[in-house]
Amino acid sequence: MFPENFSSSEYLFSQSFCTFAVDSYQLKFLQRQIEKDKCEATPTFKEFLSEELSMFLLRELAIPEHFKRTELERHIYEYMVNLVNENKPVKEVLDATYEYFSSPEDFEKYKDYREKTLAFSNEREKLLSNALNKIYIYYFVTDFPSSLVNNLALFILTELAFLEFFKHAVKRLKIRTYYAKRGFRKTIAQKLFYNYIDELLPKLKKYVDAKLSYLRLMFFIDIWNSKDLNQLFKPKRLSLKNVDSKTYNLLFYSFKRLMKDLRITLHREGAKIGENFFEKHLPNTSKQAEQVWSQLIRTYIST
Repeated sequence: MFPENFSSSEYLFSQSFCTFAVDSYQLKFLQRQIEKDKCEATPTFKEFLSEELSMFLLRELAIPEHFKRTELERHIYEYMVNLVNENKPVKEVLDATYEYFSSPEDFEKYKDYREKTLAFSNEREKLLSNALNKIYIYYFVTDFPSSLVNNLALFILTELAFLEFFKHAVKRLKIRTYYAKRGFRKTIAQKLFYNYIDELLPKLKKYVDAKLSYLRLMFFIDIWNSKDLNQLFKPKRLSLKNVDSKTYNLLFYSFKRLMKDLRITLHREGAKIGENFFEKHLPNTSKQAEQVWSQLIRTYIST
């Protein structure tokens, strides 16, 4: 028998929630900046979590009878706030994002934002690569069908490609900020900046939508395999036998559709500049298989 916690990856929730929180907040912040004359002030990160994120995850999602929806929303909110508070790079990139996009013509703020964002992206790459090396172990320790496992792996590769695209986009912001530093009229520099952000927003939204669909799917599986709030987001055996098949199919096919849309967008954006954002992270299948089997053998020996 495998140990009880073997089928749960830390990436599925702690890191995935953190990165989604950062990306979705950045998207919301940029939308508010573009439409600042049309709406109220940008919410703080905690307000954003409280107002939107937990409800996004639970929207129209069937939950077990032993859970109350309001308690779940509160639990998710507190879980994510604690994750962010305990993760220094996440806090730093959120602060740098707020500072820079409040004054996009400030070159010093751009440099701090660029440094924090690229460092955070590089750390995410390591976590995603590690998750990719482990994802196929699900074949052996859960009853997940190959269609689910393969698409979870494909999403990790897609997220790695998105990070390549996003790092390129962050570096391009330097050109817009540079104009302001070189003495362009402030209104011209701001127009260049906002025009670029306006182009970037639809791509970032496609990623956030795909990531949300991934989290909703995995959260649905997790919640129906949890007996109480204390078991949520904790290592445990995951089984599709415990979930409603109709809801699972709706979530799964929505996840596949949104991921496909994101992949098409990334291919299209890469072609515009002669880049293949997917190429860098194509897996070494022989090495990956070796790592999976090595992990399985170590687990068998220890049990």
